[in-house]
Amino acid sequence: MKIDLHCHTKCIKNGDEGREISAEHLVSILKESNVKIAAITNHNSFCLEQYHEAVSLAGNSLIIWPGVELDVNSNIGKKKNHGHVIVVVSPDKAKLFDQKIKELCKGDLNKVAVDIKDLINLINQLEKCFVACHYKKTPSLNMEDVVYLEKHITSENAVVLEPSDIRRAGIILNGDQKSACWFGSDVKDWKNYSPDILPELIFNIESFDTFIRMINKHPDTVLLKSYLDKKEPINITIEPYNDLKLNLQIYKDFNVIFGEKATGKTDILHEIEKELTKAHLKVSSFYVEQKSEDFIKIVDHVPSNEEIDLLGSNFCESEIKDLSVDLANKITSLIEYKSYFEYARKRSQIEHLQISKARFNNNISSIEINNNKKQLDDELKSISTVLNIDSYNVLNKTEASYLENLLIKLRQELIKRFINQWIEFEALKLEKFSIDNIKNKLALKQGVPVRPNGTGLLNVFNDYLRIMIDTEKIIKASQNQIELPKQILGKLPTKGIIQRATYIGVLDQRSSKNNKWTKRNYIYGKTQKDFKDFMGHVRRIRDNALTNMLSKAIPDFKRFVYEKNIHSLKDFVNYSNILLTDFSDDYKPSNGEQSILLVQHVLMDQECDAIILDEAESGMGADYVNDVLLPEMKRKTNEHKIIVIVTHDPNVVVRSSPYLSIFREEAGPGSYKTYIGNSFEEYMINVDDENDKISWSEACLKICEGGHAAFIERGLTYGEYNKY
Repeated sequence: MKIDLHCHTKCIKNGDEGREISAEHLVSILKESNVKIAAITNHNSFCLEQYHEAVSLAGNSLIIWPGVELDVNSNIGKKKNHGHVIVVVSPDKAKLFDQKIKELCKGDLNKVAVDIKDLINLINQLEKCFVACHYKKTPSLNMEDVVYLEKHITSENAVVLEPSDIRRAGIILNGDQKSACWFGSDVKDWKNYSPDILPELIFNIESFDTFIRMINKHPDTVLLKSYLDKKEPINITIEPYNDLKLNLQIYKDFNVIFGEKATGKTDILHEIEKELTKAHLKVSSFYVEQKSEDFIKIVDHVPSNEEIDLLGSNFCESEIKDLSVDLANKITSLIEYKSYFEYARKRSQIEHLQISKARFNNNISSIEINNNKKQLDDELKSISTVLNIDSYNVLNKTEASYLENLLIKLRQELIKRFINQWIEFEALKLEKFSIDNIKNKLALKQGVPVRPNGTGLLNVFNDYLRIMIDTEKIIKASQNQIELPKQILGKLPTKGIIQRATYIGVLDQRSSKNNKWTKRNYIYGKTQKDFKDFMGHVRRIRDNALTNMLSKAIPDFKRFVYEKNIHSLKDFVNYSNILLTDFSDDYKPSNGEQSILLVQHVLMDQECDAIILDEAESGMGADYVNDVLLPEMKRKTNEHKIIVIVTHDPNVVVRSSPYLSIFREEAGPGSYKTYIGNSFEEYMINVDDENDKISWSEACLKICEGGHAAFIERGLTYGEYNKY
């Protein structure tokens, strides 16, 4: 369907001879050329009689609008400027338009030039119109003039279209740029009229009001098919119900589902989301029925393994293992020495075996070998971190390979060194065990006591030292906790920025009794009681390291960690999330505020391709919907995001100007009708009966609710209903 909004029909100025055409001939040529909308725009003149004649001849197959091409003078800049503008007005203003043009344009029309202030006055009186400022045709108004026009035009329904090299290029340019003016032929001779250069409309426009709304929605080439192609519509087929199959074009813009309550709109939305996901699109969604669960999901941030690693690597695995080992060392009693010397005579019989006199003086302590093991773990972790770096993208192949081989060799040598240390440690233990065992067997054979290896004070002291070091390490490591960087969840109208703080630690993290999402969570299945009991055992061992109670404290600890399957302090890692505002460190949003934060969370997803919103306006005030939600959604469509909405809000339905509208209504008990259309065509069509049509405007009035402000805004859509 072609559109030509720059048609000359009369010889007004010098050079207009080929433009003279009768109303009958004009309508005939336009119909033959498949032009569905045209505007008569003669130079500095409008003929009401010819316009009415053309409209009558056109019937329902061709829409003709009244217009004019005016010469305009401007003195607002540093120097006087002269340019051409096209003014096209609503058909219901044709009579007033004719009167005003005759008042403005008198005398020799070759020399007429309307002052820019008189042009502004004309537009404000006409109320509904658009003004196209030429950019290629000489002479032309400059940007300063255009800004002046926009600033002083008071009518909300008047649109000023700027030069293409400024902001609204596509509106002025006709499709292939062959013509010197916007959306029209600017025909010089009707004998050579060519519709090939004319742009095509996207939708079947039937009213001037709809056309104005389209221009307001997308100033850049909104009426060209090429523009809609850039929206890359996705064709999907859904079957939300056994008796309903929908073939849909989902656009990278607004797609709206509305209708009566309980008519299955959300089910349709779910099916659309499934198909978009199958098309390998990343979808971010909000469903009002899932609001409570979804809000907990965005607030209850479960720390990742990488975030848990920020606590460090000291979770005391070796210390816990050490404390679980029964004590083997003890202080040698005086009775053992007394027995040894009392059997001096018998002892002489085995003294020829020198091993009987052997004494083991080496200090065997697990502290050093445990420290060496921890050091090895840290070193191996550091090497693994470096090996995980993709050095082949930074270094050349030879350098990267050399570095990798060197690190692997270093890892092997470190492991080899520790193995040697461990072998030496175990060899000493075996040597001591062997000496003690042989001495004891000899003494047992002869029936005499063996000479003690020593007093045992050093070994007992080493046990005490090990216990103190292990317990203090565990107690200190149990205090380990961090706070992750705060995350912004959104902004509330009166509360400001809402942030989520996440705390991670072995020690019990802070919790809130007010909010279920701020409870303390143990990641690995342990409980707060488990942690307190564990730390109680550790402190009992520390406090009784030099008492007889140690012999009971260690077996109790050993039994506890075995029963609870505790191997590391990491088993007790827990986290909590708290919401913060500038005035509260434990904030609980209201039901409506939760909706706002959830919808903002969806809209802030920069990686998503499609946004699904089910009654996003639920619980929100009208001011927030109009001033924040809608502008933010429109920004997303400018980023070529798909937005599919189920809504009952008139502001969302109308002001979004959707390319796809799905309307649901109940036809009878358990029976429903589904209509498909868009906001730029007058009717939506029943998918089961193409002869069953419903007015888009009537459907909006019937279903959606809104106050006076909404009706004012929707005036262009509802037309005559606005007076009510």
